[in-house]
Amino acid sequence: SSATSSQCDCLDWQTYNTIYGSTPNPYDHDATAGGSSGGSAAALAARLTPLEFGSDVAGSIRVPAAFCGVCGLKPTYDLVPYYAPGTQSGTKDL
Repeated sequence: SSATSSQCDCLDWQTYNTIYGSTPNPYDHDATAGGSSGGSAAALAARLTPLEFGSDVAGSIRVPAAFCGVCGLKPTYDLVPYYAPGTQSGTKDL
């Protein structure tokens, strides 16, 4: 199992947390990978993974994707299921 870095309060334009530090942009280590899903965007840009998933309320997917030069898609509201098939738990974005 693995995980990508996300800042602790999810309210920043950079990906930093006290445990792992900053996630650098894979193309310029002096630049940020973006906030919220920055670890996912950096991993995707570095070709460590073929696909990443996340939620996007205020640019949490799109901003890091733009910082890292990859595509980030915010699906149309209610088009993508909120819950995994066969479950009734999960959270909805506002």
